[in-house]
Amino acid sequence: MLHATLPSFLTYNTADDLTRLGRDHDGGYLISSADLAASDTLIGLGINDDWSFERDFAHRKNIPIYAYDASVNQTYFVQQILKAIPRFDKPQKLFYWLKVWRD
Repeated sequence: MLHATLPSFLTYNTADDLTRLGRDHDGGYLISSADLAASDTLIGLGINDDWSFERDFAHRKNIPIYAYDASVNQTYFVQQILKAIPRFDKPQKLFYWLKVWRD
């Protein structure tokens, strides 16, 4: 049986200074405060329509942030807004998508 050894910089380290950035559930993450302080750039891949982690990161540290997701674009957000308009029973959906589009 063949075993692979990861480079030492990929080994797991414990952290007792965790802080949550972003929303609870999928949009947020626990990160080490030391890692936040040491960061000089943030790259977000696959953010979809929830960039709460990146927003919280930007509020705590003024560094360049590059966020990408090929599955969403201006058309996607306009479609979500148009689908939400006839939902008179759930006006919060329209307000949510308008806010996301503006952000």
